[in-house]
Amino acid sequence: MKTQSYKRWVILCIVASAAFILSLQVLPKRRLHEDFERGLREYEQTVVKVANTTGELESKEEKYMMFYPHSGLHNQRLSLLNAAMVAGWLNRTLIIPEVNIATATYWRSSVDLPVKLDTCPDLVAGHRQMEKELGQRVHLPSECFDYRKYVPVRFTDLFDLSALATVGVRYILRDDLHHSYFQHDPLNIPQNEANQSMVYKVLDDDRYSYRIYDSDDNAQPLFNFNRRLTVSELQARPERLLIFNSMFGSKRLALNDKNKKQLEFLRQSIGILHPIVNSGADQVISRLGGPGQYVSAHIRAGDGVFKQHITETMDKIKAKLDGLVREDSNIKDTEVEQLRMLQLQKTPQSISKLLDRCVQLQNEGGKLTTLFMATDSKDPRNDPNLRTIFDDYVCSFTLQDFPDTTKSIKATSPRDNNTEIGPLLLPLVDAVIASYSKDFVGTQGSTFSGYVKSRQLALIDRHQSTM
Repeated sequence: MKTQSYKRWVILCIVASAAFILSLQVLPKRRLHEDFERGLREYEQTVVKVANTTGELESKEEKYMMFYPHSGLHNQRLSLLNAAMVAGWLNRTLIIPEVNIATATYWRSSVDLPVKLDTCPDLVAGHRQMEKELGQRVHLPSECFDYRKYVPVRFTDLFDLSALATVGVRYILRDDLHHSYFQHDPLNIPQNEANQSMVYKVLDDDRYSYRIYDSDDNAQPLFNFNRRLTVSELQARPERLLIFNSMFGSKRLALNDKNKKQLEFLRQSIGILHPIVNSGADQVISRLGGPGQYVSAHIRAGDGVFKQHITETMDKIKAKLDGLVREDSNIKDTEVEQLRMLQLQKTPQSISKLLDRCVQLQNEGGKLTTLFMATDSKDPRNDPNLRTIFDDYVCSFTLQDFPDTTKSIKATSPRDNNTEIGPLLLPLVDAVIASYSKDFVGTQGSTFSGYVKSRQLALIDRHQSTM
């Protein structure tokens, strides 16, 4: 008690002295004494009040919130953004799960998804080891089929999350998704009936079970979601841990204008931050003429619904590109034909020469606009779906046209320093290159395109502000 009293007395003296010195500069001398005495009394009362409040805060148990990851990389990133917004509203520390950078996994209900994430990664790892020891393929249980290429890393291994602190969101990283995680620090939740009073799970039995509203009077429609959840409902939950199953969905949150701006700030600020990825992207950006000197497009054509609608997608992208570039090029037809000859040869040497000449002519615009295409096509220059772009824009290039760069993208998983993840990083290189363009055209409905568009806007604004 004496030590605490002494510390308090020292703090009072220091602050009172500072207040006194400051007052000498702004108050008439005849009022110094009475103002000093009154200020000291008011400060002492404030210190007691703050001390009591601090004691209440320290004794108040920290509350947490978490969600489960699923789907592709940029879907998982969108889930993180949504979860960060909600965690901020609820003043809960966000537990950020690992992010899978390999083959996308499926959405599952809140009954099934936690179980799969608890068991399947380990089961698949054991399965791979068994195949290695036996020297032959072994059937993988069907319940874990979509985890056959599951490669988890920390979110901070790939993305810059510093913007979360800027908006006041606290977070910690979760390195594994085993059920046993809950029993350890910082949660210390036992795996028995006692956890029923410590954990609240938001029921998620449909891919679009709930839409979260930032206020009770937010009257936005549900769209394709089943039910409405409000922040006030969630704030009323006393449990230590609040668990969401899925947080994916561009319309998952119903936001007022202020919160829309904050979410957009996070979208633009949380960018790819991986030294090997950024180094490789810088090489290509330099070859394309530098930041803001080329146009980019994202063409997703290799899987799912995007593959089914590739013709419609290409028509839309082509129309938008035609609207972006001007047609008043003064380049002679003979020059264009020479470029076309280089394009049609499709050799590394001819493509390199084509690129150099296109960069020299890129200020001409029109059909000579330098275009970088980020795409999941396995062989872009021989892909019939992309033919219309190469035909109309002779100065079109993809990441495959930079073999020296793609070969340099080598890295191992920070988890085990053994699993090779270089090929899994190539889509991130694509995204960074596309983000530094002066104009961007994306694939409708693609979260990859959504990421690039947000980053491209942020980077262009940053570039213009420094000019």
